[in-house]
Amino acid sequence: MTTEAEFDQWAAQLAAGGFDPGPAVGPVQSAGAGDFRFHRFALLTAHPTAGLHEVHGLIGERYVRTGGPAGYLGYPTTDETGAGAGRFNRFEFQGAALTWHPVFGVHEVRGRIGEVYRDSGGPGGPWGYPITDEYPDGAVNRSSDFEGGTLAWTPAEDVLEIFAPAPGTLTPAAGDWPRVPTDERLRYAVGQLVLRYGFPLNGAAGVVGNLWAESGVIPPRIEGSSEGQPQRAQDFSGVVTDFTPDQVMLRPNPGGPRLPGVGLAQWTSAARRAGVFTHVYQGRPHGAEALRSMDAQLDYLTGELAASYPGVSAVVMNPAVTVEQASDEVVYTFEVPGAILSGGRKLPRTDPAVQAVFTQRRAPSRRARVAFAGP
Repeated sequence: MTTEAEFDQWAAQLAAGGFDPGPAVGPVQSAGAGDFRFHRFALLTAHPTAGLHEVHGLIGERYVRTGGPAGYLGYPTTDETGAGAGRFNRFEFQGAALTWHPVFGVHEVRGRIGEVYRDSGGPGGPWGYPITDEYPDGAVNRSSDFEGGTLAWTPAEDVLEIFAPAPGTLTPAAGDWPRVPTDERLRYAVGQLVLRYGFPLNGAAGVVGNLWAESGVIPPRIEGSSEGQPQRAQDFSGVVTDFTPDQVMLRPNPGGPRLPGVGLAQWTSAARRAGVFTHVYQGRPHGAEALRSMDAQLDYLTGELAASYPGVSAVVMNPAVTVEQASDEVVYTFEVPGAILSGGRKLPRTDPAVQAVFTQRRAPSRRARVAFAGP
C-alpha cells in the first residue's frame, strides 16, 4: 500500500512543478491493485503499472461520479494534459479518456472508438475534441461526435470514420433515436443527468420515466406522432404530414403541425417551446437542429428545472429522494398532463385521477433506473 508519506512527497512534487493539489482531505484508500487519496484540489492515485497521477477540476468531478479508481474507467494513466484549448486525462479502461473543452465541456471516449481516436492524435489530431459522450446509434451501434466528425462503431465494420463538412457543425448526440431500443434510450438519458449534471440516480430516473411517458425519450418527437415516425402528424387542416424540422420549429398556419408539443418533454406553451430552439448549448443556439439533439434538449431541461421549477429541482436533486417521489413531483408540478386537471386547475394529489397518473408514471421511472443501474 502506498503510504501517506509517499503521497505527501508526490503532492510536494506536483506543487513544485506548478500544480498544487492542496492539503489531503482524507485517508489513503485502496481499490483494485492501487491506492488513492483525495486532496483539496485533486485526486492523487498510485498504481503499480499505471503509475502516479492526478485528476482535478471538472474532469476530476466527472471521474469521481463514475466511481473513481473503483469505477469502470479504472486508474488514470496520465496527469491532466493540455491540448489546444482544452485538457484531457487517459485511463486504464480500453481507449478511455475524459476531455474538457471551454465550449464543449467534459466528455468521455472509450472502447474501440477511444482507441481509434487516441491513435489518430486525440484532441490534437484531425478529430479535435469530442462534443458528445458515446451514444447508442441504432439497435447495436455506438457513435461519438467530435469537432471534425463522427466515429461510429458497428459489429460488422468496427469503427467507421465520418467527416463533417466543417468543424463544429455536428448536432450533439444526433443519433437515429427512434431505432435505438427503449432501454438504451432510458440508459443514455439517465446517464447524462447523473454523470454530467450531478443528479442522484433516483431523481434522474424519475425525470426520465416522465420523458418516456411524454415522448418515448425520442428528441424529434412531436405531439400526435408515433415513435417510429416521430415527425409525422396532422397539420392544421387535419392532413397527416411528414414535417421538416423547420416546419416543426416555426409551426406556420397553414403548413405546420396542428398540435404544439415538441421534444423530450413535449414542451407545449409558446415560451417553453421556443426555448427548445433558442437555448444556447455548446456556445450556440441550434435552432431546428435541436430536434435531433438529445444532449441539447437535456441541457435545456436541466436549466429549466433549476431556473423555473426550483421546487421540482429541489426534490429530484435530493440524494434521499425515492424514484416514486421524484416521478410524482415531475408529473404533478413540471409536466402537468390534462389527466390531473379539472376545469383548468390541478386536482389534489390525493384525488384518484392523480393517483392513477402517479402509478402510470412510476413504472417507466423504475424501468429507467434499472436500465442504467441494473436490477
